[in-house]
Amino acid sequence: MKPTLRDIAKTVGVSPATVSLVLRDKGNISPDTRDQVLKVAADLGYLRQEKYGDGARVDKPRKTLGLLLVIDQSFSYMFYFISTIIESLEKRVREDGYDVVLIPISFQSTDAEIVMKVMDARVKAVASLHYANVNAFVRLEDRGIPVVVVMNNKHLENYYSVCSDDFHGAYEGTKYLIELGHRSLAYIGCDRFSLEALMRERFMGFMSAISEFRLDVDPALQVNADTQDMAVLRKEVADLFDRQNPPTALFVLDDELALRVHMVLSERGLRVPDDISIIAPGDVLDYSKPYIPQFNTMRINTDIIGSTTGEFLMNRLRHAKQKLYGLKVNQEFVDRGSCAPPKQGAGAASPETWTVRMVEPLAAR
Repeated sequence: MKPTLRDIAKTVGVSPATVSLVLRDKGNISPDTRDQVLKVAADLGYLRQEKYGDGARVDKPRKTLGLLLVIDQSFSYMFYFISTIIESLEKRVREDGYDVVLIPISFQSTDAEIVMKVMDARVKAVASLHYANVNAFVRLEDRGIPVVVVMNNKHLENYYSVCSDDFHGAYEGTKYLIELGHRSLAYIGCDRFSLEALMRERFMGFMSAISEFRLDVDPALQVNADTQDMAVLRKEVADLFDRQNPPTALFVLDDELALRVHMVLSERGLRVPDDISIIAPGDVLDYSKPYIPQFNTMRINTDIIGSTTGEFLMNRLRHAKQKLYGLKVNQEFVDRGSCAPPKQGAGAASPETWTVRMVEPLAAR
């Protein structure tokens, strides 16, 4: 027997009217009461019924998968990138007769709210993009709704996960700059909320290449940029280029940040790649737009990520007890002309010195 509003109200200790207001997101209900109602509603397996034209309330069977997507201004620059993942995901699951519905959430969404939204959407399984709330995932799995984690670099046991290999991508991008002859490389990062693992892996990939080629590590060339205040970003870039030995190449966390850095460099009269080389992994910008500067990048293969997510969802539905694992997808180097060898005397070794530096066996050092 399906639970009713009265069942939820009795469990929480409020009136059915209060429960109804919470489930319809109406009224001035305290946050604590709201969370309690949503938690109990999810625990009891309550599903909101859909109302049709004749006024009858019936359960509508659906062959649908859900995509948890954070709607937040801080992610707005990624919407083009995200849309390509969704397109590939939809293409794959439609082969098995499924549709995909977006389930919008925020960083402030509670476990109970997330579970309620998923239950309310009546989906068979869920993919969570750029977001990991293990408590909510456990509760969904307990209700027979499999979860696949997408583009979140945190290692999550007991879940299928699909993400891009940010460590190796950053390593290859940095290695490319070094092999062009650059010896003075700066790393420009920033805080991306909820993407801490991605930021760490890209920085570690950068440092791995620096270490492998035995370049000097100068902490002054590692900047955590302010993406909210352009005046602060200008000061941070000025500190890099007003020093006695400025960098000849920049590894920037992603191409959205590179867009801001490029603006500051242009204000200083620095040309890319004549005066400074830039590489920025991600490929999250829509480079078909004429006003977007063209950056060399390590492209995230959104086609593979989307289709693999769809395949994992199908596997979870067919084989509930199948062994779970994570997949990291290689990134692809894209040359758009934002990198060039450094000018002689500007942070570059002579060809003879550079050759010795590159080929000398590590054991000989």
